[in-house]
Amino acid sequence: MKRILIFIATILCLALPLNAKAVSVDNYNTLNLEEALKAEKIEPEFDEYVENDDQVIIYVFRGQGCQFCRGFLNFINGIYEDEGEKFRIVSFETWNDATNATLLVDTAEFMGVEEPEKTGVPFIIIGDKYFPGFTEERYGDAVLEAIDEEYAKDKEDRYDIFEAMTYGKPVSKNTSSGLKIGGVIIIAVVAVGIVIVYDTIRFNKLQDEISKLNKKNK
Repeated sequence: MKRILIFIATILCLALPLNAKAVSVDNYNTLNLEEALKAEKIEPEFDEYVENDDQVIIYVFRGQGCQFCRGFLNFINGIYEDEGEKFRIVSFETWNDATNATLLVDTAEFMGVEEPEKTGVPFIIIGDKYFPGFTEERYGDAVLEAIDEEYAKDKEDRYDIFEAMTYGKPVSKNTSSGLKIGGVIIIAVVAVGIVIVYDTIRFNKLQDEISKLNKKNK
């Protein structure tokens, strides 16, 4: 009986994501859009920066003074007046912050970037999509499309990269994780069934022994 219970516990442990790594944005130095613009001495083109829980989070790994990072900030600055209700910015400065730089590598690796240790900035994440670098000509329309796509989802259905890293949820939203969970459930059900059968057999044997003893005593 104990062996079977140990077997079940082992199977369930193996089913847990091995690449899970708890990540909380609160543990890192971050700036919102308004603060990042100020740090780069870019004049805001909007009157007020508003953040709320209904907005899509755009994660931006950047370097202070990076030309392409400034290009992305200028792009976001320019669209904020019309599109700003849909998103908010959480930026990580990596050139002067070793902790943020390590997070960039870990995040890029989780998202399947080849040679994540060589990942440059800006590295922009919207939902389960990432953009390695930025020019408006190359990525402007794709960024807007990614924002709209995430914003159209119910809040609970949005993909958050750091939640995904914490719980080991793959970036590619395919059926592999569902199949894995389904397989675990099947194994658990089978194991429970084995336990029930095992206990039933033991109970029947015990009943037989008791019956034999009663017959002898008579």
